[in-house]
Amino acid sequence: MGIENKLNKMTQQTNLSLKKLKGIKPKCVKTKSESRLSKLVVDCRDFVGECNSKELIHTMEWIRTNLDRHPKRKELFKKLNITQPDLENFIDIMSDLMLDCEESNYTGIYSGFLLDYLSEQERKKGQPSKFLFNGTGRSFNYLFANSKKIDRLILNNFKGDNVLYLAGRDLENPANYIYVNNLVGNQNIVSSGSTFIDLLVGTNCSGEGFMRGAGNLMGRIGLLVADNIKGNLALASVGGRGGNCAFTIATNIEGESTLADFCGNLGDSNFLYMENIEGPDILRKDEIERTFPGLNKPLDLVACKNVKFGSNEYRLDINNLVEYKKQKQKFNELKNKYRVEEILTKVRSIKTPDESTFDILDDLNNIYVNMYEQIPESKKKKQKIINNKK
Repeated sequence: MGIENKLNKMTQQTNLSLKKLKGIKPKCVKTKSESRLSKLVVDCRDFVGECNSKELIHTMEWIRTNLDRHPKRKELFKKLNITQPDLENFIDIMSDLMLDCEESNYTGIYSGFLLDYLSEQERKKGQPSKFLFNGTGRSFNYLFANSKKIDRLILNNFKGDNVLYLAGRDLENPANYIYVNNLVGNQNIVSSGSTFIDLLVGTNCSGEGFMRGAGNLMGRIGLLVADNIKGNLALASVGGRGGNCAFTIATNIEGESTLADFCGNLGDSNFLYMENIEGPDILRKDEIERTFPGLNKPLDLVACKNVKFGSNEYRLDINNLVEYKKQKQKFNELKNKYRVEEILTKVRSIKTPDESTFDILDDLNNIYVNMYEQIPESKKKKQKIINNKK
């Protein structure tokens, strides 16, 4: 499709959004906020047009695109006095549109601009940003893609592919935590490089490649919890290629190649707990590691229960593998030491995410901070808690 046709199509979709705004209005949209929202929708259309004209998705600039590189848009948001309800209404209006991959990507990046702007405003008040968004089953591909300034974020009940794509890549101010629940779609919370998140939690999600590549390419994840996940390649390449995932709890996951290449290619991990993992090729090596075994760095410690591994030839190397059926006492000791039951109990106590969920996540983040003290001194520099926001 040519650029002119793309722009015409995007204009049609924008008009559809504006028509939706005039018809079935989102909650709490009044005259002034309706005017702000229409301006955001039009500016988003213009941004998509600019990106299409530059064919941005085919350049390295696409990966680096964030609000800091668009000061004029930041000024627009300031002039409009954008607030969280405006972003919620923007999500509502721009959901379920028939956009192609590039248009979806640019629209998602624009939603990331809005999230980053609101985070900046909260930080200026001397406090971390804290946002909860309930999608009520709506579809928004690339939601919050490239968002850099995340402190505390909860997403519940969204559909879409590439949600939070390349989000959380801020070494100086890593995200405190990101929690997603009932997220349906492919390649969600995926990074091709350098995400920094203290606590990453996903529950009741489905789709291919969930959390794939989080914390890889010199990135860092402190504590990762994934429970009740369906789809192939879940948690694949997490912490790989020189990255790090200090503590991981993966339970009730169904699909092929779960945790494939986990912390592979010179990645690093302290403790991996696995329970009720179904499917072939669990913890398999990627082809590069099979061809160049010198790139392999064995996982330090893995405890597993109800997990069937394939051939050792293709499985990642493990220094200390503790299987429940063979070493029940040792397994239970590790489960207690790393507070697995306590963590899972807190995570599973969240039935429908609401404001009280932030308190639970704060508790989980504090558990991670305490667990950090168990990290060997030789690894602490790499896994340093850079920003423990209060």
